[in-house]
Amino acid sequence: GIRTARLLHMMEGRGAFVGCAASVGLRGDLRPIYQCGQSKARLTFPSRSGCRALPVRCSASETEVGKEDEIEELRAGAVASGRPAAAEQARTIAQKAQFAILSTLHQVKSASSESSADFPFGSAVQIAVDAQGRPIFGISTLSTHTTDLNSSSRVSVTLLDSGFSSVEDARFTIVGDCKRVADDEQAGVKALFRERHPDSFWLDFGDFSMYRVDVIHKIRFVGGFGRAQNVSLRAYSRAEPDPLFAFAGRIISHMNDDHEAELIQIVKHYVPEASQADDDGPEKKILSAKMEALDKVGMDLRIVADSGDQRVNWKQRVVFPFVASDRKKAKEVLVEMTKVSAGTTKSEN
Repeated sequence: GIRTARLLHMMEGRGAFVGCAASVGLRGDLRPIYQCGQSKARLTFPSRSGCRALPVRCSASETEVGKEDEIEELRAGAVASGRPAAAEQARTIAQKAQFAILSTLHQVKSASSESSADFPFGSAVQIAVDAQGRPIFGISTLSTHTTDLNSSSRVSVTLLDSGFSSVEDARFTIVGDCKRVADDEQAGVKALFRERHPDSFWLDFGDFSMYRVDVIHKIRFVGGFGRAQNVSLRAYSRAEPDPLFAFAGRIISHMNDDHEAELIQIVKHYVPEASQADDDGPEKKILSAKMEALDKVGMDLRIVADSGDQRVNWKQRVVFPFVASDRKKAKEVLVEMTKVSAGTTKSEN
């Protein structure tokens, strides 16, 4: 994930390091990535125990960590962000998505003159993705999208996380070239689309063809407030959807229906600041904690609390003490957190 670091680069001709704030991403192999015009640099990562400087060598394509023993620290930093990598989050959204906003270049006549110009034209469409995460669609020749794509293949595709209800929630946009799939691939791509949409009988109508975003030029991921970043094409194509996504919904329903009291205790124990007072106000009393999302690294809870003369609610991230890499681990981590937080509550009473 993205972390804020202090980037110290070598000032040309002076042999001194100059500092500036930088947003730093971690590749799949945990090497940091950031924009830097110098070949020599040093990264300083803030942490609760102080700062640690990493000597690095920069190039136009990647940044190499100077010491192998720094890898574990970088891995710890990635885990400390409390969420899967942005590429993994994007692939999970894509794997779950039923619909997306497909925007094509559409010719529109000016309201004030006889001239025409191309404008982005967005519409909701059903979507599936292939093994590389490339969007695929079934589109009719009667569709405005088809007319637009015949003139220009340039598109953007915006996908929203399931349950998207506010700008706090995750979404991402793919920018690329969308073209009709070759005749010898039509049947295979259609079958893949029907795995996501088994009732799409209309694909067999004569005016429908399969389209795919064959070439992706850019991916922009927004995970919520302050969590926006570009995702490299390599990271996106290699990433796997979160291992819990297929059954996360059932776990969420079970926890909300049968264990909301335990979720409240988990928040109090693992995120004690959630109950702390704002400024000079009274301590918050948590009234409700509903799970909204779940992944291998943690969960998002919707908290409702009484804060003196007003009731407040917010989305709270709770990080797991260990990675839940499968369904069994997900159960284990929730059971452990429930037991630990219950023990804390008993000792307080």
